[in-house]
This record gives sequence, structure tokens and C-alpha cells, in this order.
Amino acid sequence: MGQIKENHLVKNVLNEISLSSMTLQELRFFSIYLSKINPNDISTRIVRFSLSDFQAIMELDRINIGDIQTVTDSLLSKIIDLPNENGGYIGFQLFRSCSVDKNEKEEWYVEIDAHDNALPLLFEIKDALRLKSSNKMQIHEILNNMK
Repeated sequence: MGQIKENHLVKNVLNEISLSSMTLQELRFFSIYLSKINPNDISTRIVRFSLSDFQAIMELDRINIGDIQTVTDSLLSKIIDLPNENGGYIGFQLFRSCSVDKNEKEEWYVEIDAHDNALPLLFEIKDALRLKSSNKMQIHEILNNMK
């Protein structure tokens, strides 16, 4: 598991998909997720990082698993509403699963997997030109610049 670097945290995407209801901890989890995926490789959709890395980024003295559960449960309930070209929208969850557990070294980690409906926003950059929604195009452009 590689160390998470603060300068790799991506925040622009958050503005584009209107996740203004996220708490700071939820935003950090999402930013860590974005910093660890390769937008050109869908096999990186499941991200694992240590809670000690999250603790360092959040500048927390200690981590309470109950508090982490509250944050991850809330993160799993976040809905993305993307407008379509007809004036309607599609709504879906950003993430489909999140687990917190200990690895073989007894170190706590978080593992997050994006929802299937979110994959076109996070991956498949080469397909961006086929998108009809300008919002989707902007998200793809931002993610493509993350490389």
C-alpha cells in the first residue's frame, strides 16, 4: 500500500458533480479515492488505503472505528444527480461498497469500490468524446488531467 500524498488529492471533480452535502471527512475519503485510481484503467476501481494514512491527512490524534463507520455509511448514501440533454437527470450512488478491516499485519485499512453507474465518470477517458452531456465532458476533462 503506497503512501498517500496530500498534493495528489483531487478537489476539482467535487465541484463538478455537486457533492456539496459531503462533510470534510467524506470529501477526504473521496479525494483519496480519486488520487489512487488510474482513470485509464478500470481495474483500479477498488481502492485500499490504510487508516493511518487517513489519520495523518486529517491530522487526527487517534481514529475511532465507530466514527469511521459513520463517515463511510454516509459516503455510501451520497447520490449523484447528473443532468441529461433532455432536461432530465440520472441519479445514482457514487460508491457501491466500503469496508474497514485489518490486514495480515493487524493494520486497519479502508477499501472503497465505485458504483457501476459512476464508472463512466471516473474511467473510460477515451470514450469522453461520445458523451452527450456537457457536465460529463467536463468531469472527463478534469479526470484526464489527473494523469
